[in-house]
Amino acid sequence: MVIISDALRYEAGAELAEMVGTINRVSVTCEHMAATMPTVTAVGMNALLPHDTLQMVPGGAVQVDGSTISGIPGRSEHLAKYVNAHFPGKRAGAFWARDIAELSAPAAREQLNGMDLVYLYSNGIDAAADNAKTETELPAAVEKEIERLTALVKKVVNQLNRTHIVITADHGFLYQSREPDATQLIAAETPEDGSRERRYIVGGKTPPDHFSTVIDSQYGIDSAVPIHFAEGMYRIRKQGSGIRYVHGGVSLQELIVPVIRIHAGRSDDVRDVGVSIMKAASTVITTPEYTVNFFQDEAVSDKWRPATLRGFFRASDGAVLSDTAEITFDSADENAQNRGRAATFVFAPKAVAYNNQKIVLVLEKIVGGTPVPYMEETFHYRTFGERDF
Repeated sequence: MVIISDALRYEAGAELAEMVGTINRVSVTCEHMAATMPTVTAVGMNALLPHDTLQMVPGGAVQVDGSTISGIPGRSEHLAKYVNAHFPGKRAGAFWARDIAELSAPAAREQLNGMDLVYLYSNGIDAAADNAKTETELPAAVEKEIERLTALVKKVVNQLNRTHIVITADHGFLYQSREPDATQLIAAETPEDGSRERRYIVGGKTPPDHFSTVIDSQYGIDSAVPIHFAEGMYRIRKQGSGIRYVHGGVSLQELIVPVIRIHAGRSDDVRDVGVSIMKAASTVITTPEYTVNFFQDEAVSDKWRPATLRGFFRASDGAVLSDTAEITFDSADENAQNRGRAATFVFAPKAVAYNNQKIVLVLEKIVGGTPVPYMEETFHYRTFGERDF
């Protein structure tokens, strides 16, 4: 399964990879690649389809294997034809990610039944930001997209039983919360039979200032016309489109996109941290208060969750002899020496009746609000005389 998120910039992809890494049974790597230039949806989405040739024709349209592909139906048709031609008997298709996410698990499985390769498209970032009226909502749109894609991966792994997933993007973007001032805007004419966008111009000669023309072999796409890119953070003056959020150029922010590889295994790999009792030199209790030292075995991380234990001392006949202490082990410190915890237990007056007997420290783990047995450790209780309280 390939999930393509429109305008998922590399930094957002790296954060997404961290979120996905917390999912049970999932292993994740986050790499990067260069998007195809110019870094716009029309080019990037087509470049991410399997193909033999990719060409920009006069006017700026992009052809894949000699054909112009439009929308999800066109991409799905191309995928099916290409995969069947190169891998006879294999099936492929493309869908909106939101459509699969909204289906029940049985309906989604039925929709994807028999498909060996599935492309899912999500446009949560670009849809909000590539609009002059809503471009200031970009930060929130990125957060929501990360949440949506994390939930989608959970569904794909746990309900649709897909084990190999790749998440990537067609391009990145430049963004600033304040509208650029006049020094960041440059003027350029639209070439005859060409086009002009915020970050590049198709056709004509290289404008005199603040532009670079990239040679054909560097595009990642065959082009019958030259393409000129605005340098640095410059935007080309243009009516009717957003100006804070732009893409299409060759800055690292626009060009570098994440490649997140996800593999779902069969065994659970998200678990609670373990806890051990640090044994003292003597296990004989001779005072009405006794401190027990504990050690958190692993540091809390993506795959190790905090654990909460509660403990108390109990006699061999089942009588509870002390108060109850509850401890949460949630240290993320990689230094093992810093993951020690201590709890002090106060014995009840009735404990003197068990003088010179063996008693047990009972530890229970809180799971979903319910205590379940965790471990026990035996001590020798030896107190002298009655207590006054």
